[in-house]
Amino acid sequence: NEFDVRDLGYYIGYYIADSFYNQSANKSQAINDLIQLDYGNPTVIDAFIDGTNFFSKSIETLRAEDSLKRPKLIGIQQFENGSNDVNYKTKKITIRFSEPLSQNHTGVDYGPLGEITFPKVLARTWSEDSTLWTLDVELEPEMKYQIMISNNFRNELGFPLQPYLID
Repeated sequence: NEFDVRDLGYYIGYYIADSFYNQSANKSQAINDLIQLDYGNPTVIDAFIDGTNFFSKSIETLRAEDSLKRPKLIGIQQFENGSNDVNYKTKKITIRFSEPLSQNHTGVDYGPLGEITFPKVLARTWSEDSTLWTLDVELEPEMKYQIMISNNFRNELGFPLQPYLID
């Protein structure tokens, strides 16, 4: 069987709902509460999950522990992120990571401003120690650029990078 991460999400969701249902004295009310839960509100969802005692720790604690294990983007060699005066003649954007990353997992995407702000990328290369990733680019004058460095980047243990917007 091929493992699908989406299946894991459904599985965990089912068991959290099942735990809530089984802990409830009024089963009809439990079903009603599950149907009417504000699934678009992360604070409400976190409180709901914590209330089921499904996990051994609170969601906030688990996220904090997870964050400590995740690699981070710690800088760009050629300019300061958010800078308004990057020379359009810049030919490389070199990204430094907090630790070596797997060269088999990379991912860039458009930033919030969309495709029009994504630079023309000619090549992508890794440093020998896998802590630097360089994009060969062509930039135009008076253009705003954005590159979303995605959480598809992973360290050797498989922990995903905290996403980072280069702007």
